[in-house]
Amino acid sequence: MLYRAGQQIGHYRLTHIVGEGPHAQVFVAEHLPSQAPVAIKMLRARLAQEEIEKFSRSARRIANLSHPHIMRVRDYGVEWNVPYLVMEVALNGSLRRRHPEGTRLSAQRILAYARQISEALHYAHSENYLHQFIKPENMLLDKQGNVLLSDFFLPLGIFTARSPENSLYMAPEQYQGVARQTSDQYALGLIIYEWFTGERPIYDPLSTRLFQYGSLLPPLRAKVPSVSTEVEQVVMTALAREPHQRFKSMQAFANALEEAFRARPSSGPLRSFPQRVAVAPLAR
Repeated sequence: MLYRAGQQIGHYRLTHIVGEGPHAQVFVAEHLPSQAPVAIKMLRARLAQEEIEKFSRSARRIANLSHPHIMRVRDYGVEWNVPYLVMEVALNGSLRRRHPEGTRLSAQRILAYARQISEALHYAHSENYLHQFIKPENMLLDKQGNVLLSDFFLPLGIFTARSPENSLYMAPEQYQGVARQTSDQYALGLIIYEWFTGERPIYDPLSTRLFQYGSLLPPLRAKVPSVSTEVEQVVMTALAREPHQRFKSMQAFANALEEAFRARPSSGPLRSFPQRVAVAPLAR
């Protein structure tokens, strides 16, 4: 079902659409009792009764996640068997919009982003919740430029494991239907690899061909020689093919990355882009 501006969904009136994808539409909406603006994500799915209960349980868990670097889900519901999520409005877009594909970031900027995202994931993992769909489009920026991780996994069966929009940063084991905490670490490692190289990694996650450190990708210094060997080893460890060969936790990964930068800071270009405005996670 497609929704349009002016429609009322629960206590919200849709004002204008800001994002659309194969699985969802994202609107700016007005919370009618308070007239406050919110972002509302309407999923393109009609749920059976047992699926509504599963959605409600999962959405309730996501709404209970409270961390400075996680986009807060303020409300959720089901209207005409269609599920929706209500979130705060993010004014400064996503990291994909801030740094379009092909952009190389400075080591300092990469470390700042990696630290915030790692903190968010470490907290979510401590609450026994996996993200499973980490990508730059799901990393939003608040008014102060801090990263807010959004779009946590909802077990609705409408997002196929190998769909193009979800599989770009997927760990090998996820292709086999098994997600672990270290799967989120792998995805963040891939994004860091892309930020250093300016190239979106393209690889066969089920390939038997292995590179240095057991990774599926060429060593980072083969692409960017200015990266220190210490930083390269941390990133490539996060990208190990086997989950048990990665860091034990997101905190361990973040600590190792920070120590590697302190040991021998890497250098790299940083391009500046004008700020763009977005109000919600890009529709998946």
